Amino acid sequence: MIAVVLLACSRPVAAAQAAPEAEAQQALTAWLLLWDAGKYDESYDGLAEHAKKDVSRAQWLQYWTNVRKPLGKVVSRKLYEAKHVDSLPTIPDRDGAMIQYVSSFETKSGALETIGMVHERDGVWRVAAYIVK
Repeated sequence: MIAVVLLACSRPVAAAQAAPEAEAQQALTAWLLLWDAGKYDESYDGLAEHAKKDVSRAQWLQYWTNVRKPLGKVVSRKLYEAKHVDSLPTIPDRDGAMIQYVSSFETKSGALETIGMVHERDGVWRVAAYIVK
């Protein structure tokens, strides 16, 4: 009986502890809504601190204008891979996640979106890089 009670009590704790890549993907989903809607200013605010050091707000607008805007609206986006990494090459003291989607847009089908996420010191997952091919 005690074992059943202990097992029942431990299940919510296990469910509450999501895999790091799942947490990163959840944060990314909210960020992609901004990115896809052309809210480049707000999406810039959601970038990791080290990304903001490398890319100015004006450069981010230019990137959105040249890379994302021409794709048009998202038709579909399907998770291809999400994996957690213990450290990042450019930020060795932070863990991260690489998330890839196979996506179709109004002007391009079969695109591969690759997004690097970093787990910041404040515990929040933020976008470190976005590439679409």
